Amino acid sequence: MTRPVQILELRQARCDLRFGVGTCTATGSPKCFQTFHTCGARDVYNTDGQLSWYFTRPGDPAPRTADLPSADEWHGPTIPILRTVKTNPARLNIGAARESEGPYGLRGEVSIALDDFEFRNQFGDFYASERTVRGSLGRLLLAWLGEAVPQLEMFLYTGVEGDALADMTARQYDVTNMDPPSNGQWTISGRDPLDRAGRKKATFPRATDITLATAINSSTTTIDVIGVEADISDAFGNTGATRYIRFGDEIVSYTGYTGTEPDWTLSGVIRGALATVADSHSVDAGGQRVGHYLDSPYWQAAYDVLLNHTTLTSDLFDYATGWTYEGTTYLSTMIGTGTWTSPTPVEDVTGEMMRDGMFSLWWDERSQLIKMLANRQPTSTPQEITERSNIVASAIQRTPGDRLTRVTINYGRGNPTLSIDEPGNYENVRARIDGTAELPSYADGSIRDQLIYSRMIRSDFNSILVGVLLLQRYVETPQYIDLTLAYKDADVQIGDVLSVTSYDVIDTLGNPLAKPWQVIEWEEVEPGAKYRVLGQSYTLFNRPSFIMANDAPDFATATDAEKINACFITENDGTMPDGSVGYVLQ
Repeated sequence: MTRPVQILELRQARCDLRFGVGTCTATGSPKCFQTFHTCGARDVYNTDGQLSWYFTRPGDPAPRTADLPSADEWHGPTIPILRTVKTNPARLNIGAARESEGPYGLRGEVSIALDDFEFRNQFGDFYASERTVRGSLGRLLLAWLGEAVPQLEMFLYTGVEGDALADMTARQYDVTNMDPPSNGQWTISGRDPLDRAGRKKATFPRATDITLATAINSSTTTIDVIGVEADISDAFGNTGATRYIRFGDEIVSYTGYTGTEPDWTLSGVIRGALATVADSHSVDAGGQRVGHYLDSPYWQAAYDVLLNHTTLTSDLFDYATGWTYEGTTYLSTMIGTGTWTSPTPVEDVTGEMMRDGMFSLWWDERSQLIKMLANRQPTSTPQEITERSNIVASAIQRTPGDRLTRVTINYGRGNPTLSIDEPGNYENVRARIDGTAELPSYADGSIRDQLIYSRMIRSDFNSILVGVLLLQRYVETPQYIDLTLAYKDADVQIGDVLSVTSYDVIDTLGNPLAKPWQVIEWEEVEPGAKYRVLGQSYTLFNRPSFIMANDAPDFATATDAEKINACFITENDGTMPDGSVGYVLQ
């Protein structure tokens, strides 16, 4: 069998300036290591340079990595000190519906142990000839990086002997911790980049430091405030020039401001905005910017929050292709309006958008992108997986605690400064109930209600869809199938629906059932040999319907291809005029 190979890359962003040259005003000694922690001129420090460290297991063959792309980007030689690699794959939480996990599911994680050794070959050090460096590699890295350790990125490459790096499976992680060396080893831990959105200090809106410069009464429309300009000018939502700020229990809107930092005068002021009541406020009263999305597609609002209110960058999103296709094709009618009046974890904000907007987000380890998938039926026939031709091993898990019998949704929120779970602050409530599932003879006879207080749902149509979708997936005890598959089927992706025939799922006569499952986890087990997936039980309609263009043909004149991604009204008996099965609204 071809020998498996693992390579770890630590990618370190660093400054491209030279000590005391040009705009760098640093003086003294020792000269810097191009890191912020060692910088003597931090006002001009940048992160336009790069240094990559590569590590392999002792004795492993390794692709060539030592090259010099540019004077400021160094790829050093491979160092054979990699000892152990422990990984946990990312897991998709469909529509953020499983309350036992975060809205993004489970984060991909890695823990890596490396040997420590006396390091003297300072490749990438522009001043190595001028100094003697003594110390172990693990300790020196900590000394050079200081508090910037979390800025390191890790790339774990997995392949077989003879593969080039570009041909290997690559998994990306942000370094979350680097332990000092102990007993001759040091450890690095990391999580996938979507973890940046799950950190509690990533909030929407962010905390803002704004105070009233003068007292105002309930009718004042020229308001003087004190604060940094970014807190006054930044957009927190999709309302363009209209911005919102909260004083006490009142929200004030404004469209402009004048002045010089930190003194500003707000203009275009409207008092008692967004269903609040105008009131008097004293000098030095604190103001908090308010986040507000008006008639926004949920998926676009989620992208805006993630891109502009976390440290995630646009290159980490599959937005122009995957997000836009899913959103415009399957979610064009899902529009919401919502308000956040205090800093709220971004993970919670986008979790609500995913639940109410009927889509899912996850970090895809293979493409190294944040992807979005509408909660919809597949557009192609699910791939068939059988014990005879594909399955190496399988197992079934059941989670009775996730079962639901009804979904109750409060929507049409009023005053956004009141508690989110204040029932009297909602115009409407809709309950979706499966009466059969609540019968004593069905299960235990208990009522299992998922109670939702929605900031963004405004229409009955939206609430019905959310309730139907949740009951469709969870009225029966959710099941999960853990499959180890032959690598010839490695094109299976997270989000795919598989038709699995296995003796782990049988009918009442003991025969294996072909059942649909949606892939929520993918993990490489042996490079080039096998991998595993985790699938969640799925309700597959025979003929799901899709929104059609205005100029779409009627059923009688449509081609077979045009009938696939379409929606036509059935006859009274539920079939189409040609006798085929009718379309089902998703």
